[in-house]
Amino acid sequence: IAVNDRRELGALEAEARLGDPRFSEALERFHASFPTRYQWQDRLEEHDRWLLAEEALSAIESLTGCDRAESLDVQQGPLRGFLNAYLGDCRASCGDGACLDHYRVARERFADSEEDAWGVPYIWTYEADFCTQQGRLEDAVAACLAALDLADDADEEVRADSYRAWGDALWSGGDRTRAWAAYR
Repeated sequence: IAVNDRRELGALEAEARLGDPRFSEALERFHASFPTRYQWQDRLEEHDRWLLAEEALSAIESLTGCDRAESLDVQQGPLRGFLNAYLGDCRASCGDGACLDHYRVARERFADSEEDAWGVPYIWTYEADFCTQQGRLEDAVAACLAALDLADDADEEVRADSYRAWGDALWSGGDRTRAWAAYR
C-alpha cells in the first residue's frame, strides 16, 4: 500500500464517527510504529516495531467493528481491506504465514469495491514478496502473474512492481536470465 494511504486511513477516523479517544490513540500508535516502504530494507530487524503496529491496527479494527465477521457493509469493506493489507505486512515482516490470510481478505474487500479494486494487484505483489522470502518461488510467480493479469495497462507502478517481484523470485531460484528479462 502506498505511503499516501496513511492519510486516507487517517481520514477514516471522521468516517467512523467515533468520538472515542482510544481510536485516535490507536491511529497515532499505528502511524508512529508502521515503517514506511522506504524503510523496509531493514524491516526484518524491526520485529518489535511491527508488533506495535499490529497491536495498534488490531485496536483500530476492534474500535471500528471491522473485527466482526458480520461487519461487511459497503462502508467498511475498503477499511477492512486497508486494515488487512497493513496487518498482512506486519505478519509478513515477522516471517509469519498468517499474512497470507490477511492479504486474501484485503484482496476480497478491495475486489468488492469498484472504487478500490485497484488495490488487488498491489496485494498480490506483497504476497509474491513474502513467498519469495519463504522460498515458495512457484507461489511467488503465480502471485505476480495474478497481479499482472489484474493490473490496468495504464498503472505502470503496479506493473513495474509485479515485474520486479517476479524477477526477485526468479533470481532467488537461480534463474538469472529470466530474472533479468523480468526486471527489464
